[in-house]
Amino acid sequence: MKLDGKAAVLTGAGGLLGRALAERFIAEGATGLVLCDDDPGPSETTAASLQSSATEVVVAPADVRDPAAVDRLVDVAMARHDHLDVMLNNAGIIAPNGAFTVISAAKPASEKVASCSPPRTVR
Repeated sequence: MKLDGKAAVLTGAGGLLGRALAERFIAEGATGLVLCDDDPGPSETTAASLQSSATEVVVAPADVRDPAAVDRLVDVAMARHDHLDVMLNNAGIIAPNGAFTVISAAKPASEKVASCSPPRTVR
């Protein structure tokens, strides 16, 4: 198994793709999953569907647009598993009409996508 003994944080876990990713992480041997979404309800549903596995599944609601919230997700994984091996950002929003806005470097900073905190090494 590719993820034997690995701990992962998965954002956007409340959606269909998030659930499929969580199932795949478990199938690949992950021992710990921290599921995140800004609304905990759908993530709780995903977690409940995974409870028959040997993987420890924890739900930690967070708005990933907030760098401090992302740091707290890392802290949850570290507190539960003493390590974090994979952090998969699956969170995203699509406008009701399915339209996307193209963000370019030429646009003012106020119109650019908010970034999360810089990568940090977790041991």
